[in-house]
Amino acid sequence: SGGTSGALWGTGLAEAAAVVGDVDEPTTATVVAAAEAFARGIRERGGARPGEKTMLDAIVPFVDELRSAAVPGRSSLGAWRRAAETADRAAAATAGIVSSRGRSRIHGERSLGTPDAGATSFALVVSRIGNSDHLGEEGT
Repeated sequence: SGGTSGALWGTGLAEAAAVVGDVDEPTTATVVAAAEAFARGIRERGGARPGEKTMLDAIVPFVDELRSAAVPGRSSLGAWRRAAETADRAAAATAGIVSSRGRSRIHGERSLGTPDAGATSFALVVSRIGNSDHLGEEGT
């Protein structure tokens, strides 16, 4: 991971894992709560806010879409895929933001036209998860 994203990913994944736990199969509500914990952990550790050209610019829209698309008692796969598409669009949109946070901030105006690497990486990861069979029917 470039920049500080390795430490941020570690924090986010640890927060999400604490929600999911080791015992029970995650429900749709658990998947949403884990995504929220992931985002909260990254926001608290890194101190960034959406709009500063960071991975949060893809994470926050992903979590918002996942929360709104998730239907308790049904598979979280469809909601995850919709949220991943949202994250992909949001990551691409970071090309229009001047870097003001993280290591890329040194590039300032020169960062225009290039999507944020952390936001792009996040979108790629959640898209890949959405294309796997790891988000099946609730209760199975």
